[in-house]
Amino acid sequence: MKKRILTILLSLLFLVSFMAVPVQAGSKSESPIPVWVQGMRVWQMQHNKDAEAKNTPTYCSTEMDDINYMGDQDTYHLLDVYSPKGASPQQKLPVIVEVHGGAYVSCNKKINRQHGLYFASQGFRVVNINYTLVPEATIKQELQEITRVFQWIHENAATYGFDDNNIFLTGDSAGGHLVLLFTAAQTDPELQAYLEIKPSAGFRATTATCPVGSFTANDVRSKGMTTLLGPDFAKRNDRKLLSYESFDKAGMPPVFLVTTPSDTTAYPVTKAIHEDMTAKGIPHQYKEYVSPANDLEHVFNVIKPDLPESVQANQDICAFFRSNMAK
Repeated sequence: MKKRILTILLSLLFLVSFMAVPVQAGSKSESPIPVWVQGMRVWQMQHNKDAEAKNTPTYCSTEMDDINYMGDQDTYHLLDVYSPKGASPQQKLPVIVEVHGGAYVSCNKKINRQHGLYFASQGFRVVNINYTLVPEATIKQELQEITRVFQWIHENAATYGFDDNNIFLTGDSAGGHLVLLFTAAQTDPELQAYLEIKPSAGFRATTATCPVGSFTANDVRSKGMTTLLGPDFAKRNDRKLLSYESFDKAGMPPVFLVTTPSDTTAYPVTKAIHEDMTAKGIPHQYKEYVSPANDLEHVFNVIKPDLPESVQANQDICAFFRSNMAK
């Protein structure tokens, strides 16, 4: 019944997308937000109400919430810092930057709070971020904001106990795409020039959970997302350059792809990213998690981190990051 209701809701959102008001050119839109995006944001808040209310486990980790990393009043520029229980600010710990998903247009850092608090319990400082969503922003702007987060970490290393020589990145779904794009840009001059960013010091490795990542592939998911984002998205973003078929490049920092075959949303795309990287000879890790007892849905280890398979996936992520620490 729940899946049927979800299908009906998504179908309605698809239909009202054609009522959307196009956004204006430039980095931020001054036009009304498209109706389907407004609906998606409301639905996500309801669907993730426990996360929105912070009614989730903390794993005894501590947190400092709603710090502005841009020095403005924009709620899109807030982040949280999570630390292991008992860790003092003087204790330098490796850092994980957490980038939420939400089809590029919805959700916020609260959705990933439980996931980040778990990582903190494993001995990391976690920086869980908001970023400006589509259509208010371009993907270019989102990557600039992630780059600014890295700068903020360096500027505040002494205050929060960041080992800013060991910074890692994790993202899921659309956030998984963003972190892969950020990772590729570290060694790709063409991407750096387009995004107007420079490589980030101290960045060591990335995990992408159930990532999407193509606006040009000839499949229903890529075509559907491109349709929903609307023609104005194509005007404001270089769809080809921002798709994994173009940005997967040799020499990029280490990548770990996490997925499950039961993810009906993104599994084919995540597997295609893996196959593309393999064909290009790009070293990376790839693991599929399967459970006969639990329904491992899209971004399972983020939204349900206490499932046994989620615990294993998140422990594997921690091990991957530790294996890539600077000596």
